[in-house]
Amino acid sequence: MTQEPHKSNAVLIVVAIIGVVGTIIASLIGVIGNYNVEKLRQDTELTRIAFASNTIQSGATQLILPEVSATPVQAIQIGFDFTNRTPEGSAGDDAAPNHLFVHNYPFPSTGYITGVIYLNDKELFGSPEVSEPITLLILRPVADGWMVIHRFKILDDESPPTKGGITTFKLESPLPVEKGDIFAHWQLEASAGSIPLNGDKTSIDGLSSGDFGFNSEDIEEGKVISGRFTGRRDYFINVIFQPIP
Repeated sequence: MTQEPHKSNAVLIVVAIIGVVGTIIASLIGVIGNYNVEKLRQDTELTRIAFASNTIQSGATQLILPEVSATPVQAIQIGFDFTNRTPEGSAGDDAAPNHLFVHNYPFPSTGYITGVIYLNDKELFGSPEVSEPITLLILRPVADGWMVIHRFKILDDESPPTKGGITTFKLESPLPVEKGDIFAHWQLEASAGSIPLNGDKTSIDGLSSGDFGFNSEDIEEGKVISGRFTGRRDYFINVIFQPIP
């Protein structure tokens, strides 16, 4: 009779041990299962990345990243502000042939030239208007003067010839410029200059000057220009400058 309680206690202990062992085994199975699931997920992700990398390198596919939209920068005019102004010399410079006129209005930053704006001249003594082609230069300061970076010709400064008014000449392709570059204009034809101006005594900015004796080969791209540029004038011509954001 006294041994029954001992048997009951032994049974309870065995049952408790079996329960604990079962809990431990279940926990181990759960951990192993979670590990296998996570490893499978990681292997799948690595496989996907490797496939994408190989695909890009082979040139078959390209990743398209969203473009970062930049706030558009307003184009500005570089040169003498001739808004609502009347030039002293409406017929242009009388000594324009073979002259180079440098306009010391540096570009404020890197950007592009997209066009030219100028006031049409009026021929002297009421003479019929004629076409007077000019060449625009973009100059970069160097040790001995300026290097010609770009050169382009405005084939007809008035097409058709007109009296007064403003002409806007658009470039077919924008021309890159750097901070500190300036522009100039040159005319070979044996006639008066086509750009109205204020002379030395009536100029407001006085940031334009000129020199003579320049032939076409003297102002080719890559050439360095130097000379004795004199005068304090305002020419009624601007270039349209588009800054890079």
